[in-house]
Amino acid sequence: MPEIHQAINSGVQPIRGTYSGNGKLQLSDSSRLVLRLPDIALRPYLKLAGKRFSQP
Repeated sequence: MPEIHQAINSGVQPIRGTYSGNGKLQLSDSSRLVLRLPDIALRPYLKLAGKRFSQP
């Protein structure tokens, strides 16, 4: 979702996890992607709501 880079008044909150070396973050069941967006900018990101992301 490259639009997030141009979004005004938006933010991506830090994702919790454990650093596993080589620039990688080990995610856990409590890891969450949190976006802070104004109502008007929300529509493109609704498809992410409730989705699970997997690690390669």
